[in-house]
Amino acid sequence: MSITKATREAVQAAYDGYLARGIVPTVGDIIQQTGGSKSTVCGHLRAIRATPIPSTTAPPSPSTSPSMDGPPELPLEWLEVADLSSRTVASLLTRTIADERKRTAQLLDAEVAARSSALASARAETEELRRAFGHAEADFDTAASEVTALLEVVAILLEAVGLDASDDLGDLRAAADDAVNRIRDLTGSAARIPALEAELEQRISEVRTAEARIADLQDAANRAERRHQELLGIASRVPELEATVQAAEVRIAGLSAQLVASAKTAGKVEALEGMIVHLTSAMARPAAPPAAPPVQPRSRPAKRAAATPAARAEKNGAAALPEPETTSADQPLANLVLTAPSPADGGSSDAPASPVTAT
Repeated sequence: MSITKATREAVQAAYDGYLARGIVPTVGDIIQQTGGSKSTVCGHLRAIRATPIPSTTAPPSPSTSPSMDGPPELPLEWLEVADLSSRTVASLLTRTIADERKRTAQLLDAEVAARSSALASARAETEELRRAFGHAEADFDTAASEVTALLEVVAILLEAVGLDASDDLGDLRAAADDAVNRIRDLTGSAARIPALEAELEQRISEVRTAEARIADLQDAANRAERRHQELLGIASRVPELEATVQAAEVRIAGLSAQLVASAKTAGKVEALEGMIVHLTSAMARPAAPPAAPPVQPRSRPAKRAAATPAARAEKNGAAALPEPETTSADQPLANLVLTAPSPADGGSSDAPASPVTAT
């Protein structure tokens, strides 16, 4: 179906026809009547709507003056109605034109957005095709390099088996079978390489562990050697230490003897202190009070009276405690002087004597 190009005159006529019928035409109505393209009709409609609408009533000529012979003037109400009608029609036309212009702008914006989206999609598709072409070209180069490598491998295999490409087909087939078997053997050996590498890594790890253990043992041996040298030094000092111990034992024995002598001296000192206390208390004791005069008995025989004082004295003498011996100032205090033990008895000759003098 071919689309005819609508002229401005046809679009103007269709537009005026719709307005004459009181219908505000749309772009689709104009296209349906004229058969033109959407862009052409929209351009003509914009030009038509931009053209000012001429006034239907011509202004009165200033040269002509109203005459009595002319038609009678219309009533004021009719003129107001006509003016209101013209204003209403102008307002409707203005709003219609604005709405149509807005609708046309929206259609144009939608068309621009659709074409922009289509253009972006086309560009994205073009970019995708370019990338696919680049990948395909890279794959082609890779395949070509692989084919070249395979040809080189085939040439090497043929050279290894001593055949040429122009030899008998059977010989080539047998050589190919041998080459395939050899390749399989090499492939099997290559498949064992990871296991061998893992085993080698394990052996290397074990060797490193053993080396670390050897280093630890070497350090322990060095420490043991240093300890042995220290023990040897201590052993070399053993005789000196033994002599020191013996001297200490002798010294301890002497100190023990001195301690025993000191204990004996302390016992003597305690005895002497007790004696001094006893003597001091005896010297400080007051004299006995004088005896009271005897009372004459009433009637006692002479014999009993004579015997009574003697018996009483004997009884009192038996019951009385013996008086301790007293020392005078002229008595020698040789027995009160505590002399220190001689060195022959095990005592220390350095201990001074502590003489005690009784007052």
